[in-house]
Amino acid sequence: MADHETSAAGGHGRFETLPLLATKLRAPRVRSDAVPRPRLERTLDAGRDGILTVVTAPPGFGKTTVVAQWVERDPAPTVWLTCDAEDDDPRRFFAYVLGGIDAHLPGVGREAADRLASPHEVPLTSVLTDLLNDLHRSEPVVLVLDDYHVITHPDVHAGLAFVLDHAPDGLHVVIVSRSEPPLPRSRLRASGLLNELGQADLRATTEETDAFLREVMRLDLDADAVTALERRTEGWLAGLQFAALSLRGESDTARVIDAFRGDHRFVLDYLAEEVLRGLDDDLQRFLLETCVLERLSGPACDAVTGRAGGQDRLERLERHNVFTSALDDQRTWFRYHALFADALVRRLSTLPPEHVRTLHARAGRWHAEQGQVGSAVRHFVAAEAFDDAAALVEGVALRSLEREGPAPLSGWLEAFPTAVLERDPRLAIAGAWARLAAGHVAEAEALTTLAQRSEAHDAAAVEALRASFAFLHATLRLPIDDVEALEALADAAVTRLGPDQGWQRGTLLMRLGVVAIHGGAWPNALRALHAAERAFTAADSRYGIMITRYALADAARWRGRLAEAESGYRAMLDLGTRPDGRRIGSAALALFGLARLAFERADVAEAAAGLSEGLALGDASDPQIRTEGSLTLAQVRLEQGDPDAAEAALTETAAAGAGDVVTPVARPVAALRAGIALARGDLSSVHAWLRATSSDEPLVMGPGIHIEHVTRARALVAVGRLDEAAAWLERVRALAERHERHTNLIEITVLLAVTAAVAGHGARALALLGRALELAETEGHLRPFVTEAAVIGPLLSTLLAERPTAFARRVAERIAGRTGERAAEPPAIRAVPVAAAPIAPGIASAEPLSERERTVLRLLVAGATNKEIARQLDVSVNTVKTHVRSVYAKLGVRNRGRLAAVTHELGLLH
Repeated sequence: MADHETSAAGGHGRFETLPLLATKLRAPRVRSDAVPRPRLERTLDAGRDGILTVVTAPPGFGKTTVVAQWVERDPAPTVWLTCDAEDDDPRRFFAYVLGGIDAHLPGVGREAADRLASPHEVPLTSVLTDLLNDLHRSEPVVLVLDDYHVITHPDVHAGLAFVLDHAPDGLHVVIVSRSEPPLPRSRLRASGLLNELGQADLRATTEETDAFLREVMRLDLDADAVTALERRTEGWLAGLQFAALSLRGESDTARVIDAFRGDHRFVLDYLAEEVLRGLDDDLQRFLLETCVLERLSGPACDAVTGRAGGQDRLERLERHNVFTSALDDQRTWFRYHALFADALVRRLSTLPPEHVRTLHARAGRWHAEQGQVGSAVRHFVAAEAFDDAAALVEGVALRSLEREGPAPLSGWLEAFPTAVLERDPRLAIAGAWARLAAGHVAEAEALTTLAQRSEAHDAAAVEALRASFAFLHATLRLPIDDVEALEALADAAVTRLGPDQGWQRGTLLMRLGVVAIHGGAWPNALRALHAAERAFTAADSRYGIMITRYALADAARWRGRLAEAESGYRAMLDLGTRPDGRRIGSAALALFGLARLAFERADVAEAAAGLSEGLALGDASDPQIRTEGSLTLAQVRLEQGDPDAAEAALTETAAAGAGDVVTPVARPVAALRAGIALARGDLSSVHAWLRATSSDEPLVMGPGIHIEHVTRARALVAVGRLDEAAAWLERVRALAERHERHTNLIEITVLLAVTAAVAGHGARALALLGRALELAETEGHLRPFVTEAAVIGPLLSTLLAERPTAFARRVAERIAGRTGERAAEPPAIRAVPVAAAPIAPGIASAEPLSERERTVLRLLVAGATNKEIARQLDVSVNTVKTHVRSVYAKLGVRNRGRLAAVTHELGLLH
């Protein structure tokens, strides 16, 4: 007994009748490989001058470990009590507290201990008063009460509240608990004497997740895997440990992580033992019945369970940290931790199927009453209440298309089995229009065929769709050289629509307008787009009006009218902004448009921010939003010198644009991949792409095709095929002029100037640059010049020396800011001789490369890594990095791909 128990007197002989377990008064040993969490220790430090720190979270979040790590380095004496169920008694609880204090501060609390040991009944406040008086005279002390959630006796809570209310300056109490302690804390919070850490604070960050997996679990995972695990476990350390255990010995980590759910046996066992077992039957039943809900509220839970009290139960679960979090400050909406919800659903699946279907049916009815169609449909389908789901969708399908576009309806219908759509042709027809509007023509045709199989189908509605398909298929054929024929097909489709199908009419007319733009038929295009806007307005279709205005603004941008385009995008953004300031998903397109304008004005940071905001806002199920945003983001990332980020954006573009869509992305994606290869100096991939794309094919103008045009020109220059590049650009210039693509024309003219300069045709290069500046000046196009800064900068200096203009100076200043150079004063000091051929080795009169820098340049262009260069030159990697930075700065580039191109353009290694 002596080895395991001690008296509360710490050796003074008191409380012989109440032995205390010594190990309960010892802080747990911190494992040597425990992950440091300095951010949490700093939070604990910040509360040290207060009276109380409360650390609450569900089991497995590392509460005890982080407090133990903190007290290890705190200089003050620390009394640690690990509570258990036997301590749920006032006399025993405070006997442990007094015993722990006496062990660290001998003599402190001696009178209090005597009173507590008295055979006579003594008020607890008298005992605690003696203790507080002694603590007032003693050195500072920290009292940690771990696992306080096992304490339920009201007298213990009252006694501890008395201590907190009258605590001396040197006492700091730390409560570690799975649930919120029932102590009055408002006064302490208002006085700034309360420090609180909750589940949100204890969630492992990405850095902590990575450290835990590497240092504790001995797993070496890449950044994507770490991020995926953090997201899947929501920073729950126990969940991370279980996931890590399941990963050991697995080669396909992505598959294991993707499959890791709350129904994994490790998670199920842990939650059953550590969480569910401690709950009463009522709460266990409540959890099982409400786990079918993604978000929980009192009324929703009451509807699903069929009994009142849902709000009270939710608040109890949150208070006790049963993996339940409030989603708003009013505690109206809650959610269960994802893995916890998975585990509950797994347990629910063991109940009779009819019981589970009943819960889903109740949930479906409640969501339908709230107007939450998507949630209602999911629950009705899970309940196999297909008639209820179909009736609900049919009632709102057209209005949903008119107000929100095709994405919501498409999402709802994806949940329906094919058999339901076969017997409900109206539903299939609505779905066909949704898929058609989203660009998935083949899927729309398949749904129309399903509708046609039903004897109850509407023949006129099917014929209208068939006529629309004929028109849409024709618009997919490039080049668009017969707009009048397309107008006839569109008219044939529109005349088959009923008077109440204004949204469908607008959809077809808008498509006609966009295609006419690509055909260069501007009068036809604008006529169709304005007709589409009228049709959408008559149908009161906010979504339709927005996307038409987007098309009109895009048309202005392509024609070089940036101010007009900005006005259109901003009007669209206003239309997509609710009174409370929140924006609907399709407002993302307006943000993309404004981002493209910023890009054209060479404000790359603003462009990237706008695109990121739009992609975060946009509906993930809308392919147009995803493809438009991610494709432009890839261009911006490439301009920023980040080919890896550009490639990631392109992966998203390809995924969003997969399938039969009216905005094909294969060609611009392939072109941008070639641009990424060029940026990386991967000329073999560039050659391969050039071979795969013939320059002999008829030139066309279509969605994203300009990206292909300019990338081909840059690639040809980079590989030294200068005559071919010049011929190609002349053909593309003629096409841009014919189609009145003013914005494209500016970039093409700049690239013609670059090609002429690299080929040694200085006079022609200057003439072309002058023409490009004239085209760009009115609306302030800057990006084409800044992108080609390495060659355009010296040319511009020469031009400024001969005929300076305000806009040319503005371009020069922006180029200087891009390359980190000081703008030349006067410009003539950087003048390039008109007959220079090629433009200087060393970029005009810029600082020449040293011999060592030329050696580094040669190795860089050959594809050697920094480590390989260091090995060959017998220097450190840091020395190589210094040389590389110097080479980049002198040549005005920011990545290896551009370095290779400029090196070839300027003949630096000849």
